[in-house]
Amino acid sequence: MRKLSSFSSRRSLYLWNLNIRDTTNHGLYKQTLDLYNSILQSRVGGGSNFTYPMVLKACSSSPDTIHVGKMLHSHITHLGFQVDVYVQTSLLDMYSKCGNLVSSRKVFDEMSERGVVSWTSMITAYCHFSLVDEAVFVINQMRALGLEPSLTTFLVLFPACSSLLQGLSTQCCAFKMGFLNGDDEVPPTNSVMGMLVKHCQTHESRAILEQMQEPSAISWTTVTSGYVEAGHMKEAFSVFNQMRRKTISLDYVSFFAIISACSQHGDLLVASTVHSLIIKTRCESEDAIDNLLVSMYAKCCDLV
Repeated sequence: MRKLSSFSSRRSLYLWNLNIRDTTNHGLYKQTLDLYNSILQSRVGGGSNFTYPMVLKACSSSPDTIHVGKMLHSHITHLGFQVDVYVQTSLLDMYSKCGNLVSSRKVFDEMSERGVVSWTSMITAYCHFSLVDEAVFVINQMRALGLEPSLTTFLVLFPACSSLLQGLSTQCCAFKMGFLNGDDEVPPTNSVMGMLVKHCQTHESRAILEQMQEPSAISWTTVTSGYVEAGHMKEAFSVFNQMRRKTISLDYVSFFAIISACSQHGDLLVASTVHSLIIKTRCESEDAIDNLLVSMYAKCCDLV
């Protein structure tokens, strides 16, 4: 009977986990937490190393759930899952996203085994708080142990750089490790361009754009947005027209910056031309685009 009862409990937990996976994958995090609470009240009594990463992800969706995360931490320790790298990494990530960096670091320091994902999660935690120097220190520790950072590491690092010097140092490191000159160069190069624009280096960002073999729509839009934010409307229209000539597929995001440029430029003819292009590319149905167009025409003194 005991073996049968044990089998029944395992099967019940398996079914609970299937439901938890579905709600988590669909972003229904409250339902995920409710399901876990139901597990606790059932004869199963607790989760598995498959359960906790998903429930911790649900906690990560809001800082208000930190108390639930701490409760889960105690359950994980009680059930012995603190030795599971995947569970511990999820716990580290949960504390970070809930704004508790100290607890993230404590979990990281107590891990008996750390993979690339664990190191990357700790780096991401520091970047979440814009502590780039600390993140770089962790990268150096990681490399000293013979582990190489992943592309994800640098995609997180660039937006967190609070100074141009930090950004250029990160760019140099990414280049040395081959992330800016390989087959997957577009995403990290876009991040470099975004970093440069953030620190008012749009001309330098455009120089990188013109050297790229196959820039994406994001590459072009990043530079266009940079010129608009800097008030350089002529350059913004120039880059946008270059993008069109390159037959880059335009979507509604591509038009955000250029509509803002039209609003600042105040030229009704140019605004109408951009509007016609939006209709031609079938992007006019987006609510965000409609609101921007109304604002654009208002600033061009055409409310008819």
